[in-house]
Amino acid sequence: MSIRVIPVIGDSHTWGEGVGAERGFDPVVCCGDLRPLPFTPPSYVNLLREWLNAETGSSCTEYEGEALLSMCEGREGRFGLLKEKPLILDHPFDLARVFFFSTSEEAVVRLTATSPAGTNTVTETLFSDTTLMSAAVKVAHIFPKKGETAEGLTIACDGDCYTLLYRIELYRGPYALVNCGIGSCPTKKFVEHYFDRYITPLSPYAILFEGCTINDWLQTPSDLKYAAHLRRMLSLQRDLTSRVLWHTVTPIGGSQISGQGTTYNDYVNTMRSVAAEAEVSLVDCNAVMGEILAAMAEEERAPYFYHDPWHPNGEGHRLYAESIWPRLRALL
Repeated sequence: MSIRVIPVIGDSHTWGEGVGAERGFDPVVCCGDLRPLPFTPPSYVNLLREWLNAETGSSCTEYEGEALLSMCEGREGRFGLLKEKPLILDHPFDLARVFFFSTSEEAVVRLTATSPAGTNTVTETLFSDTTLMSAAVKVAHIFPKKGETAEGLTIACDGDCYTLLYRIELYRGPYALVNCGIGSCPTKKFVEHYFDRYITPLSPYAILFEGCTINDWLQTPSDLKYAAHLRRMLSLQRDLTSRVLWHTVTPIGGSQISGQGTTYNDYVNTMRSVAAEAEVSLVDCNAVMGEILAAMAEEERAPYFYHDPWHPNGEGHRLYAESIWPRLRALL
């Protein structure tokens, strides 16, 4: 089987800040964190994944925490230690994503998928890279040989080194919707440092893009520069697939002017205008949420769907998912 992969690109909204799971990681997730953290609670990406799996008969099995640590030869905090003994998973999959926590020591790991057609091995070199992430995590992807369903996965260190495992995701079926959000990451940084690492190897069937609008508003000096970064992102996306779907993000609370003196709504409007000029399908979640907020008294707005002034709570994530799902479903 050749699985159709749909990566979701974005920042902390995409990986799920606001639904409480940020407190369950070690080290704890905080503002400015750049780890790729696909959460399991009801973030909108996970809601979309549940609905897609139910619609298409696909599935995802995740190993983290004690479920992962119990399979490793040792542990270091919440990370599984691999050194001399390989980790062997007898679990079928069409795509595996393995998250490694890099140490200061360079490590080489081998990931092998076994299928009736033979074995497919991917070798990854891991190293501490805190220039890109506040806590260095690397994601490796492996598909079975010749598009068959793999019968199992083996992860082993190569030579005299060790590595720490953070999370394993095994996708099976016709579709895999995968969370590729990077917290606190503006569009330019995702394009330059993450796209070729996390998106290109997936050979995506379709791409969903959140826009990184809040972080661009905070970090990109003008909405014109944001427009240029969006166009560059779109070019990379369309090089991989014609099925590109964008969505705007929630209105924010508090000041609408950044420390750079830019206005938040200008950046939301920039995403709308770039999508229109490039004929990109756009789900305007900002407008949907804005209409709901406009009908509320001001004191009711924050508790309704805000975790904090910049992040939606569970209700906000549900509104994201319900707005996006009909358009995403149409791409299947």
